[in-house]
Amino acid sequence: MAYGAMGAAAGLVGGALLMHEGEEVKHDWKRDEYIAEDKYDDMRNDVRRDEYRADAGFDRFKDRVGAS
Repeated sequence: MAYGAMGAAAGLVGGALLMHEGEEVKHDWKRDEYIAEDKYDDMRNDVRRDEYRADAGFDRFKDRVGAS
């Protein structure tokens, strides 16, 4: 009977520990998801900025194109 009680107590403690660790994993997952979204948004903005700069640079020399 004592072994059964100790087993039940160990099961409760183990279950509580697993639930706590599960919450930690969930929080870490969300944090990593937000970091990835921020990096993706930054990358998209960098591409847009570079495309704009490339177009603006070409417009400055538009009159020279085809004038060989």
